[in-house]
Amino acid sequence: MKMNRRKNNRSTSGAKLYLESLEARRLLAADFVVFQNPILPHDVNLDEHISPADALAIINELNIPTANPLNVGTFLDTTGDDVLTPIDALTIINEINEPSVDDELASLMLTRDYLFQEFDQIPETAEPVATKFNSLLTNYESTSDSIYASLRSFREYSLNNLVELTEYYSKLEQATLMNRDTLNRGLASIASEVKTVSANSFGNVPDQPGSDFATPYEFDPTEYDDPALALPELFEELDQGLDQVDVPTYGDVLDNYDEIYQTYEDSNYEIDVFVTESLDVSQYEEFVLHGGNVGDLLDTLEQGTDAGITTVNEVLDLEYGTELELDSFFDDFLDTAYIGELIYNDMVAIGGETTGSVVLLGDQSILEVDFGNSESLHELAAKYDNQVVILEGASTIVAGVEMPDRTVIQVRAILGTGEMESLESTLKTLDPLDSHALLPILNNLNLG
Repeated sequence: MKMNRRKNNRSTSGAKLYLESLEARRLLAADFVVFQNPILPHDVNLDEHISPADALAIINELNIPTANPLNVGTFLDTTGDDVLTPIDALTIINEINEPSVDDELASLMLTRDYLFQEFDQIPETAEPVATKFNSLLTNYESTSDSIYASLRSFREYSLNNLVELTEYYSKLEQATLMNRDTLNRGLASIASEVKTVSANSFGNVPDQPGSDFATPYEFDPTEYDDPALALPELFEELDQGLDQVDVPTYGDVLDNYDEIYQTYEDSNYEIDVFVTESLDVSQYEEFVLHGGNVGDLLDTLEQGTDAGITTVNEVLDLEYGTELELDSFFDDFLDTAYIGELIYNDMVAIGGETTGSVVLLGDQSILEVDFGNSESLHELAAKYDNQVVILEGASTIVAGVEMPDRTVIQVRAILGTGEMESLESTLKTLDPLDSHALLPILNNLNLG
């Protein structure tokens, strides 16, 4: 993350380095959905700085609300109170007038940069801990850059598929929290090494228990012409500051965060690699996040070929703003789709706690399915009752009263033998480069 290199001239006794735990920040007001920047909440426009432009974006939205927004857009919920009000803009103005957010982190980044630049001046005994410190901050910055890149993509995602949208946003929150936790844990782990180096290499006297000292991280390299004179103060500040790093407790902020963080800790991944791979999405997921629907895609392809179009991307780039390789797209799709025998409107449960429809999967498990208010989906479901189909949709956990919590598929598309035959016919009219690899995949489905 490209930090603002703000000099902190304030001195507040007893201030602690504290990286705030995250909570889910989503606002649903009528049909308007707003998210919070999980890295820097006051950075509304994702330029990695806090400026009047961020406040202006909120003021403009309050004055002239966006009518029926199609995409996520800017991250307007700065306060995290789930209500878009003038206070969201006011917090930004207050921050600009009296900067406070991430001052400690910005100072740590400044320290990292100085240690890089003056590494040759560091005593040999201090080099190992300086290297560890630099690596921690660099990995944090690299991971933040990856998350910011994903946030910028997130702005362009459609609001049509909110379940998938909020699920992916939760991943962004988890990645941000994990990045901060990893930094704090790393800083806490080297605190004793910094104390030893500060005393042995620079002659700094360790602080006595209970002694007061000025706010750490006020180091200003421009005050020194000679790095040899600057380094003792720098390491003394690090000693003071790292003693105050709170090792975070996790697991109570976001669902499944404890498990996810433990998976990372048990792996051999660097945090930036782990986060990048965690945020990576398949072609199918990218298509869905852009508001795509497989049923609509098949209709679009069929209409395109009827109009004389010969390549897939002539259709897709215009309709969905994305390019797809159909064979890999359908591979990704089938990995997440539900394939099994559909039983439509023939199930009952105590208290009526059922949608009435289920799909019997190949492993003999049974999942409830919900077609919502879509007449076309209900017509297709009736058509394919007691037949093997492919269901596209998002799975959600539904809480029961008489029944335990259960998984329900919120269906967006039903693909049966008719749809697959139509797709096969469509593919044979397209450029072979677009279709030849997909036909064997379709033939192996054996829906009949």
